[in-house]
Amino acid sequence: MQNKKLIYLVVFTLLLSPLVLAYSLSQFPEPFVHDNIPAPNFAIVVGDNAAGSDVLGAIDVALSLQAAATLQPAEEEPIIQQQQDTVSVGSRSELFAINKNLGNVREAFTERDLDMLRGGTIVTQQRATRYRQYLRFANNTGLLTYDKNSQGVPGDYLTWGASDQLFEWQLQFDQGLTSAIKNGDLEDLEDETINVLGQSLVIADTDFTESTGRLVIKLLGGAMSAILGENEQQTYTIDDKKYTIEVIALSPQANNGEGSVKFRVNGEITEELRDGSIAVLRDGTRIGIESIVPSTKDIQKSIVQFYLGAYSIMLEDRKITDASGTIGGASVDGIIIPTATVRIDGNVPVSNTTLSIDSIRYTLTAEPAFGELFIPQGKRLREYLKYPEALLVPDWDIYYNGLANTGETTARLTPAGQAKYVFDFVNQEGIRYSTPLLIAQQDCLRYGDEDNDLWYIESNSPTTYYGTSGDFFVLSTCTSSDNTCATHILKYRAADTSGATQGQLRLYFTDLGKGEYETALTQNGNTYEGTISAGDGQFAARADNVNNPNGMPNISIDLNGDGAFNNGEAVIGIKGDGLIDLGNTNTNESNQEGRDARICTNPSITLQTLSKEFDTASTNENIPFTIQARTDNNIGIATPITATAGYFSGLLLKQSRTYEGLSGYGARFEFNDPGNKAETITIHYPLSQRGADITIGKQKKTEEQTTMIIEKTKRTPMANAVKLSSQVYDIKNYNSIIIGGACANPIAATLQGNPQPCWQSIANGVAIVKAHQHTNGNVAILVAGRNAQDTRRATTALANGMLKNVKTDTVRVTQGTGKINIVAV
Repeated sequence: MQNKKLIYLVVFTLLLSPLVLAYSLSQFPEPFVHDNIPAPNFAIVVGDNAAGSDVLGAIDVALSLQAAATLQPAEEEPIIQQQQDTVSVGSRSELFAINKNLGNVREAFTERDLDMLRGGTIVTQQRATRYRQYLRFANNTGLLTYDKNSQGVPGDYLTWGASDQLFEWQLQFDQGLTSAIKNGDLEDLEDETINVLGQSLVIADTDFTESTGRLVIKLLGGAMSAILGENEQQTYTIDDKKYTIEVIALSPQANNGEGSVKFRVNGEITEELRDGSIAVLRDGTRIGIESIVPSTKDIQKSIVQFYLGAYSIMLEDRKITDASGTIGGASVDGIIIPTATVRIDGNVPVSNTTLSIDSIRYTLTAEPAFGELFIPQGKRLREYLKYPEALLVPDWDIYYNGLANTGETTARLTPAGQAKYVFDFVNQEGIRYSTPLLIAQQDCLRYGDEDNDLWYIESNSPTTYYGTSGDFFVLSTCTSSDNTCATHILKYRAADTSGATQGQLRLYFTDLGKGEYETALTQNGNTYEGTISAGDGQFAARADNVNNPNGMPNISIDLNGDGAFNNGEAVIGIKGDGLIDLGNTNTNESNQEGRDARICTNPSITLQTLSKEFDTASTNENIPFTIQARTDNNIGIATPITATAGYFSGLLLKQSRTYEGLSGYGARFEFNDPGNKAETITIHYPLSQRGADITIGKQKKTEEQTTMIIEKTKRTPMANAVKLSSQVYDIKNYNSIIIGGACANPIAATLQGNPQPCWQSIANGVAIVKAHQHTNGNVAILVAGRNAQDTRRATTALANGMLKNVKTDTVRVTQGTGKINIVAV
């Protein structure tokens, strides 16, 4: 009975946790492995002081997931491994859209976004302080645009002007980074390690001048750190190259007690080096001094700690008590960064005794290698800077991966000879239409072709019969404010008047996208009335009772399907929810029967995208282009093309006689000008707003040549997914498996409601496997027992697939006679 009470307590406590339960254990190994691919945010979490059996259980689970992540490649090839710590600037709710700035989309990034910005704690003799890192971006720089770069090549680019701010990096010390001052040195800070943009660096040297407030901080890092004593020699290997290093002179008392050292590296003797200094070898390799430690006993040697493959950062603020910062106050590997401003906020609470640093800010403005910064698709910021070192550390960058692939449809105006345009588009039902649009006649333009009219604006009354046999009619429920609609184009083909004496009339049409269509009309006085069904609309149709010369009655149709004949306009809806307005007038002729769709002004055809289709927009995007009637009954498209609302890049010459432009929504205009002939325009319209894929962080690729011959499988290593609980900032960011009970793993304790005492939440001899689904969709599976042996039994059950038939989110695991018992809860 007592055991049952404890189990019920566990289940009740877990149900009270702030998580949404929607995952059953039978789904394992989903979502940790999906389609043989591990989740990028997968983690197996054990406590920092976990029992050995917990660690073994974690390895068992990792191996079982590794087996699930086994792929069968088609052939042997080099394995490309990509290590990433990146975050996308935009999101579904806030696209990095065309004509937006980086800072407008995302102003700041923290350790919640990027592991390279993780903070930590520095403990000095004066005080312990937590530090945090931030990357910030100004809201008026880092523009995504369609333009020509410095070489005149048009395209979509992530751009900065020559003096624009690129970013600001900040180190914030919550309690103040405090040190005693001794002979101008901040002695408590030297040799402390700090994470800078994902690189572990040591504070190698400091220099403070109280009279002016000048502070210099030197940071040192590298590929490898080692320690040698005087006259000692060792061989090290970096990137398959061997370095034999010997300390040939070591003086701890030189340089006013800071010490000096000389090395012989592969036979090359360095200059005399001191704390924080770097020597560059003939092959470009750097060797840097972290510290020189004198011996305190006669029988011990003094030692030097150094970096091989080193790089250094120097940050200087000439007056830490003001807010202006120091321009040019940074150097990387001895290269001064002239466009960097360093601001160190600090104070001297006790004169000449201690100094406290509140924050360090590094602000970088753009200095391109030439011209302005235009980063094309597939490239990164570092490649285009005059000083790539200005990013401070080697690995992180801003990557422009190009515009997102949203899918697209095409709408095209194509000339048919010198005098006529044909319009092709796909409607919102996915039906493709091709219709004659405009033809030049007698120095004017006619909607339709040589003999037949195209009507998209209806008559002003049901008994004014514009349409004659052969004419085209745009039937659409779309309007300039409603794009949830369908458009069809019908050609009036024929009529059957044989039933006219009985008051019946049949009209025959060809739907240009679907085929033949007919409808019946019934006489009502001097007119025939009926309805045409097309797409999602019902369109009133009227016909006269006059036997015209061709034997066909003239007709009138309610083109916009609103039930009225009042000069309403049918707007064309294209796939992707765009709208095409064919112009504000369909004819210049008087309101008479059988008139022509002729106009003697040049119409503007407008592509419209409603504001609701944008992630954020207050106005519609309208891009009109004008069709011209030219001399000798020729036709063409006028340029330039500009937006009357929203953004359009204009048309830029891409190659001979071909121009391109891009709208803020991501509609790409392709314009071909053959010279003295009619132009062609093609609109590549996205199926949703086209945003950019821009990432920030580390994205390194390394290539390894496979040697597998017999076993033709590629396995994704999962052991590196095992993390200590102290390495996990927020478990909700992971698809995770948490191993260990509340006493062994603080994250497990949180999921169990922090039971007191910790061991009492689960009965002796019992373990639970409990699935949670966080509100952001990530899944956590808790594997916890009363003791380490109980937990081990539960990890065995999970790793060996013993829960695959469990349809609940919780099981109780116990030891039976020679077997493990599984009971769904």
